[in-house]
Amino acid sequence: MTSSGRGWRVLYPFGEKAYDISVTDQPNHETQVDLNFNFPFYGFRFNYSYVTPNGLLKFSTSDWIQPPYTFPNPNWPYKKDPSFIAPFLSRATFQYVDATRISNVWYRTVHRQKHSCNPDSAFAASCLIRKRKQPGYVEDDAFLNEISDEIERGIIGANTFNALHALVVTWERMAFGGAPKVVKLEDYEKAKQWVSPCGQPASK
Repeated sequence: MTSSGRGWRVLYPFGEKAYDISVTDQPNHETQVDLNFNFPFYGFRFNYSYVTPNGLLKFSTSDWIQPPYTFPNPNWPYKKDPSFIAPFLSRATFQYVDATRISNVWYRTVHRQKHSCNPDSAFAASCLIRKRKQPGYVEDDAFLNEISDEIERGIIGANTFNALHALVVTWERMAFGGAPKVVKLEDYEKAKQWVSPCGQPASK
């Protein structure tokens, strides 16, 4: 979420309509995402990442069960000490209303469109833009341009930044660890009326 002059808005589209894939709800489950590009991170390059419900993007498996985490791992190199990015680090869990899951962790990779030229001499001058969209993988130049513009505005010295790829992860309606199950949907709807997306009481 991000704030604007008119209130709160979703930072980037997410969910099935945005061709996202949802992480499986399993205890201590890490979902490996094949990035289809090399992601530079502190001198290393990774073509994969692990998405967790606890708000972590990891670049290796770990021995962690749940927060709090100790890092760097004092037992390294005898124990795993993966590098990671923690945009939403928390002791989170999936929330259910009765038997229906209302929490999700969504992800997709976004890439520049690939230009394909027909090798046939009769069509040598015709180049097609093939825009792929499938669950977990999207080609969208306009979206990457939007990301580039926001990074240029938000980071000093990034005025020439041009995003070629992106990994978009959304933690939606996650509950705190140990949160009770909501039994009635109407109770959840009442709670939403009084709480804004940023967790503060909503004004009438």
